[in-house]
Amino acid sequence: MCSCFLPLIVHFIIAQAADLVLAQTAGAGSPDSAAGVSVLTSAVCIPLFALWLRSEEKFREEKAAGADRTAWICLAFVCGAALSLLWGGCSTFFRLSDFFSDNAQERLFSASLPLQILGPGLLAPVCEELLFRGLMFRIWTREFSRRSGILIVSLAFALYHGNPLQFLYAFPMGLVMQYFLEKGGSLACPAACHMAANLTSILAESIL
Repeated sequence: MCSCFLPLIVHFIIAQAADLVLAQTAGAGSPDSAAGVSVLTSAVCIPLFALWLRSEEKFREEKAAGADRTAWICLAFVCGAALSLLWGGCSTFFRLSDFFSDNAQERLFSASLPLQILGPGLLAPVCEELLFRGLMFRIWTREFSRRSGILIVSLAFALYHGNPLQFLYAFPMGLVMQYFLEKGGSLACPAACHMAANLTSILAESIL
């Protein structure tokens, strides 16, 4: 059981180390600290997780190829952007922020726009897809079952965001990204969905 969550533990330790490094260099109260942690953590974890995933057996034969895979990637990107806008609209309409705090999101949005785009917008989605839909899903499926892997990884993905408001959004998004992994046959599909959702949220926040 512990091995199933080992990639998550590794990511957490690296993120805490990145937080300490940036606190010493830029100061804990810096508005760029949260996004900076995202950039530094992802820069370390992406090559580490990519090598780790390569060492694992492939969890499935990739069925989509060529134009089909490109189409799924494009569809995933559009879907991610649309769901992000839908969630933003629902969150505002129902005034969810009045009931749940979203300090982590607010810290990310306080950073400079280029740093937000680089970290949470581009690097973090790649890192988290390698972590959740890549490593954790592969290990859990190997140890238990595919169905439980889909549920547990989506749940872990939602819980890892650290607050109830993000959980409400991240859990169904995790299931959507799992769908694109299944249909597209490549981590590029959920990564595109994840990236589009984050970038849309960042750009919408900067405009509004």
